[in-house]
Amino acid sequence: MSQTLQRALITGMSTQMHAQAEIIVKELSAVLAESEKILYTPIPISFTRHTSRILTMWLFTLSFSLWLPLGWCMIPAVFLNKLGDAWD
Repeated sequence: MSQTLQRALITGMSTQMHAQAEIIVKELSAVLAESEKILYTPIPISFTRHTSRILTMWLFTLSFSLWLPLGWCMIPAVFLNKLGDAWD
């Protein structure tokens, strides 16, 4: 990325704009490094079990809460929602 900025400086980019671009690229690189740390941190088993149970309870009670606004259309709506959840 630095080479690209150097070429832009040679082709007519102002030095102030070049300095700002360098700062932004360094900040972006730091943020990317931090996000990679988060990406590769293992998720605790207890957290995944808890999340799975809460999601199952929510999907089970969703059908009851959707009965009044949707009526019989609730059945395919909840089926599609649960089907989409199974694919994730």
